[in-house]
Amino acid sequence: HDEPWFEEGWRAAVPSRHVQTNKPELRQLYLAQLAVWIYMGACQLYFLEKQKDYYVMMWHHVITLALVGLSFHHNYVRYGVMVLFVHDASDIFLDLMKTANYLRLEDRAGCYLVEMFYASCFVSWPYFRLYQLPKMIWSGTSLWLWWFRPDRADLSCPPADSAEYPGVW
Repeated sequence: HDEPWFEEGWRAAVPSRHVQTNKPELRQLYLAQLAVWIYMGACQLYFLEKQKDYYVMMWHHVITLALVGLSFHHNYVRYGVMVLFVHDASDIFLDLMKTANYLRLEDRAGCYLVEMFYASCFVSWPYFRLYQLPKMIWSGTSLWLWWFRPDRADLSCPPADSAEYPGVW
């Protein structure tokens, strides 16, 4: 959370992904996310009862695994972490709501937990998926923001032997 590129997405591309190194904790987090998606796909395939949305969910797991795996392989870890954060933050309330529903913690007997988690999901999902995700995508990939970013002068071409961004320019 304290990375400069997390709030200002264009910084995720500085230096270029070909030479950028990420903290070991960031790579471990990414690999843990990959493991979670492998686990969820395996559970969907082998253990869970087939629902009406079985094939849709299976494709969702396969595509997510491909995106996470390929972004890790091609060192788009910073962008991947931003997207995974936005998606997973809204999924917390959805998972809590499903768990409370399975445990039948509804109405007065269940202290209205299902209803409270539904309301939380109703608020958090649009906030994260419809506001934060497009904002992150825009700030991280927009050519307009890349070219006219606030510190453009600070990031102008450094000397060829620059130790801060080796081989980028």
